[in-house]
Amino acid sequence: MRPIAVQDAVPKPGMVLSGRYRLEEDIARGGSSLVFRATELKLGREVALKLLGTSTLDAAGLDRFRREADLARQLQHPNTVRMLDFDFEAEPMPFIVYELLSGHNLAQVLKADGALPEPRVVRLVTQILKSLMESHAVGVVHRDIKPGNIFVCTYAGEPDFVKVLDFGIAKALGPEALQLTADGMLVGTPRYMPPDQINGLPAKPGMDLYALGLLMAEMLEGKAVIGGSGGAACMAQLSPDPIALPPAALASRLRPVIVKAVDKDPERRYQLASAMLEDIDRAMQAAPSDANMLLPLGEAVAEAGKSMTAAPDSWNNPTLDAPLVAPPPRPLPPATRAGTNPWLLLLAVVVVLVALTLLGVVGTWLVASPSSSAP
Repeated sequence: MRPIAVQDAVPKPGMVLSGRYRLEEDIARGGSSLVFRATELKLGREVALKLLGTSTLDAAGLDRFRREADLARQLQHPNTVRMLDFDFEAEPMPFIVYELLSGHNLAQVLKADGALPEPRVVRLVTQILKSLMESHAVGVVHRDIKPGNIFVCTYAGEPDFVKVLDFGIAKALGPEALQLTADGMLVGTPRYMPPDQINGLPAKPGMDLYALGLLMAEMLEGKAVIGGSGGAACMAQLSPDPIALPPAALASRLRPVIVKAVDKDPERRYQLASAMLEDIDRAMQAAPSDANMLLPLGEAVAEAGKSMTAAPDSWNNPTLDAPLVAPPPRPLPPATRAGTNPWLLLLAVVVVLVALTLLGVVGTWLVASPSSSAP
């Protein structure tokens, strides 16, 4: 590949690259690249054409660009942005062509909508995990999962469809992986990077899942978990203290998943996207009230106290429950049952005996009476 002169590498609308793609408008700029909406002249379709920025037109920048194309063409999952073409011999600079998407990145969605409801967070995160399952399976770690690299669009008539973007700093796993950055260069976005990534340890899938855990908490809360400058974010990530999750994340059924994902110890956090996806499914099957079981002891006691001080509606309105059944009558004590008083029984016997005696006396007198004899 011939050296590229910076003065020749000033892309602008109307420019045609390789006789195939006409640049229409500048739609995105990054630290090392710029993206144009372009028209593929032969097919008349619109595409997203990515070019190197003038600051990266060197050997290392070109190698990284080539590496992005090599990795991107291995990925075919619907939730990963699809690469259509590339040309490293193009005039005036190399380019990679991706499908053109219509929608907004997650950073724009959060700015417009604020905190997202739990079901929507699950829908978006599930799709991100499915994209990562494929990339990790082929040995590719993204290393820059953040709102700006998650695109939310309507795709094939399906709303809230996710496309994971920008594998530009992705890295292959294994000893054969190339180190394409200068020594000491931080690769990624500090507020989403785990300590092991900041420290330059080998790329592992858990790094992407750590970033996704922070992203889940951010979606639930509506703002980033770690703010401040890049330096301040690095200090927070490297601190031995666990990540301080926002209230919305702590109150969510997704809390145990987030806590495990953002564990600063790479051995304790998720190792596989599939395991994280399974735990999300299990967490969402739990009743919302079960979240109290995950609270620290002090918080759980406080929640239990609240539930005991407020009487349920059914206590005040029995018709809200099943019909009430009258309890069986309790038996009377033996002394109060009719006919069982011993004194009454004795009196009755005495009366009967007296009556019989009187009848006997009267009968005897009548038989012995003189009126019954002749004169």
